[in-house]
Amino acid sequence: EFSRVLFRSIINHRLPRATAVEAATTARRYSGPEAVTAGIVEAAKSENEVLSHALEQAAAHTWLDRRLLGAQKKVIHGDFAAFLGFSE
Repeated sequence: EFSRVLFRSIINHRLPRATAVEAATTARRYSGPEAVTAGIVEAAKSENEVLSHALEQAAAHTWLDRRLLGAQKKVIHGDFAAFLGFSE
């Protein structure tokens, strides 16, 4: 169940339509910079930069109201957010 919900959520809510079609029909592999250009990820970091970047991103969002953020994720991501526990 998890993989079906995850896959549908990524395709429907995360990837640009053209990228989703290309990735699904060609099984293309993307490098980090290509994934950024295609809209698959927001940033490509080296192995040594991943942890510090993740911590920076987390720190930048600590001011957000967790209940409001959960409600927004539920609206944006539907079933996948509910599956992860973002419910009212």
